[in-house]
Amino acid sequence: MRAQITNSEISFAVEEIQSWLWMRIKEKGRGSFTSIHEARGAIDEEFFELREAFGSKEKVAIIHELKDVIVGSIIALTCLRAGHL
Repeated sequence: MRAQITNSEISFAVEEIQSWLWMRIKEKGRGSFTSIHEARGAIDEEFFELREAFGSKEKVAIIHELKDVIVGSIIALTCLRAGHL
């Protein structure tokens, strides 16, 4: 049987993503993606970097890239929901 993750472990991960999101917004600004194509390109690039990190088996790099994929997805979702794309 697989080990079960706890509510506190999930909460910690969500808080980490939230911090990463605000850090990235501070770095890059609040500019919307200009098109679905741009959003996909940004997420594809982050996913490619994630695949490379998995290949390296370096946990710090994997965590960094996972957070970038998630944040890129949140921004894309926000842009879609807000009607900016």
